[in-house]
Amino acid sequence: LMTSSPSLILDHRRQNFGNEAAVAEAEASLLVHAFEGGASVPPRDAAAALVRDGLAVVDAVVLQSAAARLRQHVDSRLSDVCGATPPDGEPLLGQIMCRRNRWDLKLDLSEHPVAEALRQLLDALGPALVAALGRGAQLFELGALVADAGAPRQPVHPDTPYSRSISVATCMLALQDVDLSMGPTHFLPRTHTERERSASWGRDPTDDDEIAAALESSSTRIPL
Repeated sequence: LMTSSPSLILDHRRQNFGNEAAVAEAEASLLVHAFEGGASVPPRDAAAALVRDGLAVVDAVVLQSAAARLRQHVDSRLSDVCGATPPDGEPLLGQIMCRRNRWDLKLDLSEHPVAEALRQLLDALGPALVAALGRGAQLFELGALVADAGAPRQPVHPDTPYSRSISVATCMLALQDVDLSMGPTHFLPRTHTERERSASWGRDPTDDDEIAAALESSSTRIPL
């Protein structure tokens, strides 16, 4: 569960990003402090953790059997989409950085494995989401991120624009056990504030063009 603007604690104005080694070194020092899980909270405390830290880890929100069915469904759909002739397959794949061996597969809520897992997730996290976003919140994106062996590491980045209030909450659900050898997702707690966003990406924390330019010119070139 993640708020609208986790961001990179790094001053692009004082670092030289002219080469991959400099970027890799800077990000490596940052990732030492990344959140790797373990400090989970019960569902009733998720909203408070979300406001405080910009993220909350909640264990076992979906049954293992439902996660396994959804993973099988994702694998099957991805195989169909990748085997389709464009443009038939492409609309089902979202835009994503470092796309080699990595896919953002759009999911159909009418498919039973998708609806089953989402229903279980909302049973556990619905009250926290309502507390954070209000009762008028809407689901606007539903997809599966798949990274196969050999996928390059993505650069550290925020997923959404900065907002002074919680306008977007992202729920990331692992469909299998993930260990360090698989390249797990890192989260940077307490980088969702205006102060941290400004320190990381320039004077105007709402200007995401700075982020896009920095990623395009430097971090996206970091090899695995």
